[in-house]
Amino acid sequence: MGSRNSLFLVTCLALTAGLVWVYSVFAGYFAENSDEKYHAQQISRQLQMEKFQRALAENRLRDFQQEVAATLPAGKQKDYALRNLSEVVRTPASVPMDLSGVVFERSKKLFGEKKYTEAIREFRHLNESFPMSPHGIESRFLLGEAAFLSGNQKDCLETVDLMMTQYPDHELTGFLMLRLGQLAEQSGRPEEALEVYQTVFKNFKTPALREQATRLSKAVESQ
Repeated sequence: MGSRNSLFLVTCLALTAGLVWVYSVFAGYFAENSDEKYHAQQISRQLQMEKFQRALAENRLRDFQQEVAATLPAGKQKDYALRNLSEVVRTPASVPMDLSGVVFERSKKLFGEKKYTEAIREFRHLNESFPMSPHGIESRFLLGEAAFLSGNQKDCLETVDLMMTQYPDHELTGFLMLRLGQLAEQSGRPEEALEVYQTVFKNFKTPALREQATRLSKAVESQ
């Protein structure tokens, strides 16, 4: 009987040692991969910020080129206009009726009622069905806002990335970038959040936007 108890005890100790070893292996594995994931996120966010800076520079270059074109003699301006005519000519029969205003108002109503999931769906429908809508920028901004307020980080980050690439100079891009910083704070990355806030303050001149960026920066620095 004593030998059986001893054998049982030895077996339990062996199993316990095995479980401890397996736990240590898995804990080390996940800790290592957690670090790798964090570094990958840092690199991705840095690339996103660099892409924004590049898009901003390209957009300002286009503005400068337009200013230069405006100073050209009348004949040169005409040549410039003819070269770009193909980009703006549309056959009347090929232009569909613009119902984007109706969709936009419906989407805004859902947003105001805090029905964020439905609002995201409608804003996305507007952007896909009416890519040339005059409400395009605002609808994308509100889509990003709805995603942030509903905790949908994926859609929010995708919208921020699109706004930074396509509308780098627009103040709504700046406001949405502040959400990017807040997401970084929520994920425990205050240094990244601070970089975003400082980038917004540096590149946008809207007083309300810069004020918010300053306030958020000070909050991070005081932690």
